[in-house]
Amino acid sequence: MSESLQTRTEHSRSLEDAEKFQAIQTLTELGLLVSLAEVELWHGRAGTKDEQEEWAVDPSFANGSNDSGNLNVNNRPTLYTDEESVARDFAVERMRDRIGPKYDRVFSERVKNYTPEQRQEWFEREKQRVQKAWDNAGEGGRDFLHDPDTYSPRDMHTWSEERRLKQEMPEEERRALLASLSEGIRGELHEIITADSDATVLDLEFDASKLEEADSARYKEALRILARQTPITEGSPVRFGDRHSVASITEAIKKRKRLLLFSSEIDEITQETGADEQVVLQIVSGYNALNYARIKPAYLAHRLIKHAEDIFVDNLEIEGKKEELPINLEYVQRYLRNAHIVGVRQRVSSATLNRSITPVSFFDLEKTNTKRTLAAERVATWQRLGSMTTVLGGVIEDSRNVSEKPLLNILTDMHAKPQALVELASQVEGYDHIFNADAGNWEGFTLAEHTETVLRNFDENYADKLPVELIAPMRLAILAHDLGKPQAVSEGTKHQEKEHNIIQAGDFLAKLGISEEAKNLTLAIIGDGAQLAYQINIRGDRDRAKVAMKELARRTLQPLHSDGELVSEAEVEAFSEMCTMLQVCDGGAYTSMAITRSKTVGARYRNAPSFNRSFSQPLGLGKRTIKLRSVDEEPAAHDLTPKSS
Repeated sequence: MSESLQTRTEHSRSLEDAEKFQAIQTLTELGLLVSLAEVELWHGRAGTKDEQEEWAVDPSFANGSNDSGNLNVNNRPTLYTDEESVARDFAVERMRDRIGPKYDRVFSERVKNYTPEQRQEWFEREKQRVQKAWDNAGEGGRDFLHDPDTYSPRDMHTWSEERRLKQEMPEEERRALLASLSEGIRGELHEIITADSDATVLDLEFDASKLEEADSARYKEALRILARQTPITEGSPVRFGDRHSVASITEAIKKRKRLLLFSSEIDEITQETGADEQVVLQIVSGYNALNYARIKPAYLAHRLIKHAEDIFVDNLEIEGKKEELPINLEYVQRYLRNAHIVGVRQRVSSATLNRSITPVSFFDLEKTNTKRTLAAERVATWQRLGSMTTVLGGVIEDSRNVSEKPLLNILTDMHAKPQALVELASQVEGYDHIFNADAGNWEGFTLAEHTETVLRNFDENYADKLPVELIAPMRLAILAHDLGKPQAVSEGTKHQEKEHNIIQAGDFLAKLGISEEAKNLTLAIIGDGAQLAYQINIRGDRDRAKVAMKELARRTLQPLHSDGELVSEAEVEAFSEMCTMLQVCDGGAYTSMAITRSKTVGARYRNAPSFNRSFSQPLGLGKRTIKLRSVDEEPAAHDLTPKSS
């Protein structure tokens, strides 16, 4: 394992996405977007010497001792970064914030513990001060002053005595006190980067009105292209139970022939369509967000960091009439991620530093972390999975050499879309009717719909983090994993589903013409491998299942070692992780984090939350992260569709 991790974002770009990347490049040239490679990104904070681990960014911004949540500016998790010198100033101020309350407490305790003699001295000083103020004010200016004749110890203010003690403390003593109070606290600087190599930030100071005519036309066309990448229900999928309402609501919106629709029209469309009012609000607000993305994405990004709710209502005045405009911020999050926009740059007045700064504020914290943390994650991924790149690197390539099936060519296209993979799989002889058959679940998915959803889960949660050599084998396993389901359903033998899957997948792989090694690997992953991963991760049958998983891995991988070398422990763990990935993506397809693209309803929708309890609450943009829940984590909420305040 002398080489290092190479992910698909570093490996290539999708030709299918060429238009999108050209639009991003155009907007970068014009100044709306700024490449992260062109700016300094440092975060300053106060840490403690007792912290055992290097500080890292948490997507929920639950960063322990970090107190720079900027909730006075933003209403959702946002990480501020700036030039190194500015970040250093922030670190210093954060340390002062930590020390300040302790410093104040020293003096309040001193006053609190005064002896009777000290309290008498304090009273006499205060009475002299009151007398002096009274004498200097004269007859006309004493209305709000204490009368010295009635002044008593009850009228004294502790804060004024604390201030006197601070002012009169010798400098050497003050420094010694501050040094003792700051013991265990340290200023920290962290360089921040993102895992997205195409990431940009949106410059909120950009003014499109200053563009010349030709550049203005380029600007508008680039925004149109980017918005086209995110249809309304791709950006904000409806609930499973509301999927059949989308077409009628969309038709009602089209009839109005306007770019923006107001809250007052929600009731009208609800009555026209008979749909649930919340679903109408979700789609109308998504429609408004889509059209704003075509003309002014900076408005959307600014509102995203200002509002915590999923759908917020802006107030506009049009021709003297006040209107409420609902904007879907779930849609905005997906639009920004599809456009590789991970934050904003804006000029702000910093209360902490008492001056103006121009920070980069990250809101896509799932893809953002310290440089050290991301480097450590890459090393850890390579240590876990790197051994398999040598074993599997040529498996699909060798198969391509003996087969002319289009599916094998697209499997090695790192950015091939799930839809395209399923369509080519259904073109394998005899498999069109199988992929379009009932998958045998109460939701009524076809096998094609379910398989595409599982592939999308893999794309969303794993594909950008793995060594590129593992993507094609994983895709092949996902395409084949449920091929026997339709037959098991039609014959009423669902209890033998695994056996049906192995037989049908074997036929599918043989027709593809892949090598025997690739076939055996795939069958092992989708058969016993996925079942054992389920027992380990969900059923809790860890000890026995882990032993069986190791035996399966060695049996499966040994034939791939042509030189007779024994299967390593690292390869065994990597095989087990591949089985777990399949199990997570497959089980995750029955959660409301998963999205299904349906030809029949003409929209995308969140799946029913059947298995939500096995997975943790998603934190990233769009709430689509699928991760197995640990014992101390709350399960994912049943309903993840956007809510309005």
